[in-house]
Amino acid sequence: MLKHFTPTFIKKIDTWLIKNYPAVWVTRIHYVLFCFLCLSLFCFLIGSLIPVDLKDNNTSILWYSLLLIACFILSWYWGFKYIIFNIEKRFGQTSITQVYFNALLTLTCVYLLTIIPNFYVYAHNQKFKNALSDKQLFIDIALMNSLEPYVPTNLYNYENTFDTLLKLNKSNIRHYKNFNDYTPYTLNNYDYKNYSDNGEISFSNVKPIYDKKYLIKLINQHIAVCEKYKVSATIDASAVADTFIVNYKAGWRINNNNYSNDYYKNNIKDVFRNIYSAKLDYPFYLQPDYLYVQLYIVLTLTLLIWLFKLTYWRQYLLTAVIFFLYPIIMLIIFSIISSSTSKMMYYSFFAYFLISLIYTILSLKNKQEFKPLQMVGAIGTLILTLYLPLIILMYINDCTMLFKYEYPANYDSFGKQILVNNNYKYVYDWNYYYATIMNDWWYEHYKKWLTWLKALSPILVFAILPAFHTILRKQLALPKKVN
Repeated sequence: MLKHFTPTFIKKIDTWLIKNYPAVWVTRIHYVLFCFLCLSLFCFLIGSLIPVDLKDNNTSILWYSLLLIACFILSWYWGFKYIIFNIEKRFGQTSITQVYFNALLTLTCVYLLTIIPNFYVYAHNQKFKNALSDKQLFIDIALMNSLEPYVPTNLYNYENTFDTLLKLNKSNIRHYKNFNDYTPYTLNNYDYKNYSDNGEISFSNVKPIYDKKYLIKLINQHIAVCEKYKVSATIDASAVADTFIVNYKAGWRINNNNYSNDYYKNNIKDVFRNIYSAKLDYPFYLQPDYLYVQLYIVLTLTLLIWLFKLTYWRQYLLTAVIFFLYPIIMLIIFSIISSSTSKMMYYSFFAYFLISLIYTILSLKNKQEFKPLQMVGAIGTLILTLYLPLIILMYINDCTMLFKYEYPANYDSFGKQILVNNNYKYVYDWNYYYATIMNDWWYEHYKKWLTWLKALSPILVFAILPAFHTILRKQLALPKKVN
């Protein structure tokens, strides 16, 4: 049915590849490239046409998830078309170069199918990014921060204390605790200084303002910024001005926190965060952690497809069942018995890998007949090798002191509690700071090793692909036991 929708030039490429480069034709990469271009354009158009809500970026995640599921289903169809043409089970001869070339083409196809939804996110973020200029965004953020002390919809951000005699909370509106309430989390001071160039913005203690008209003017500026970003400020400017004047004159006052209707402030903060993230933060699909997770998922899928062409379906299915049930069974057992569950889960992984490796080594000497468990062992060994270096490093970090600083036995005594201006504060000696710095230093070493191994593990797996290709092709060639 899909042949009717295939353009003529793709059919011509298909015919040319099957005649001249059958190894490339088998991967169907020409179809994958065509689908990638068409679906990427489709996702970009969806992201460009669907209206955005500046307050809520969750719609982007929802659409991304739906498009990713659709691409995942498409990958099944491609995988089916890829594996039905299989020369491996007919014992076809392939060189090391062909093994690497085929694996890289398979990896490319899987990767292209997984990044298609990124174009929707890119187009969606562009609409946030183009909502207004960078400088205007930073001026609005700074303005909202400077006006916030004069818009007391609640008293949580002012100086607070607990009166032990009256058993009540008291607030002092003359001292505001946070002048950067509207600043996005990832916005540092350097960016802030570069873009805020407004002499009226102040970050000092709350000034005594008793002129109600002037206060209302400030509060209306606050409301105007909210309305600019289509956020409805559900407050009465006159009532808020009265609240400020009464509380400022009183100084310390019982905090009843009976103020409400200020949820809109969370909305405007979300707007600032979303626009800033679209403008200056890397999108999530370019974050290092996401890229590594994506890389390992793509590599795992590539290995599973590659292995399916080199194994019998019964042994392949048995390995999949073991991968699914083995950790669940081990987790249940170690949770019941009295032991360290996390440490025992590491041991169970190492035990499974060791058993698989033993069966793989035994298959090298087997020249008589096909042994199903040896094929299961080879499949498990190759897949687990991708994760083995990372699991070993995590085990060392979690279960040993190699990447940890051992705190002294009297660590708790390094801090002392003293009374300063009717408030208790902790004062620490140099031993406390030394122990903290050493612990952070070892943690940084662990992160470096983790980064190196995350990059080296895929290289290791690709290096041993030809060896496992030979092992599995040899097992396919062995005669099966006749009952």
